[in-house]
Amino acid sequence: MDKLVRMASGIILLFGIISCGEKEVDGEYALGIVNYTIVNGTKHKCVIESYPIHNTTGLIREEIVGGDSIVYHRNGEGSYSTMYDLYNDKVVYLVFDDSVKYDCLLNKDHEMIALDRNYKLNVISEYPNYHYEFRYVITEEDYEYAKLHPYKEE
Repeated sequence: MDKLVRMASGIILLFGIISCGEKEVDGEYALGIVNYTIVNGTKHKCVIESYPIHNTTGLIREEIVGGDSIVYHRNGEGSYSTMYDLYNDKVVYLVFDDSVKYDCLLNKDHEMIALDRNYKLNVISEYPNYHYEFRYVITEEDYEYAKLHPYKEE
């Protein structure tokens, strides 16, 4: 009997999770709004260079002057991995003052902007209108770390 009660509870819980979660729209999931804000909290010019791991020709360069920020918006549709991984399957470099280049994925102890776990999450609203902000502040400590561990091109 105890096993039957657990199984019934599990099934009810599963249906609850499915019905409260994301809404499927044309095979995609409406996940709300996700904003990534990267703040340059240094006095240095920062350039974010990113490109797909398997394609070095699709380089994207975003410049952020000291004290400024850049915001990436993701609205409503896509899978969990495309909504919540800003640099999913991308090589990411931070370049300070056009002279110090840092590989954010190569340095496993200090990935900086490359991984979502390094961002501060701010939940602006939840179900049914999800809205999240992920925020990363590039600090002077990040700059000093990058100077000590620069990327050396092969």
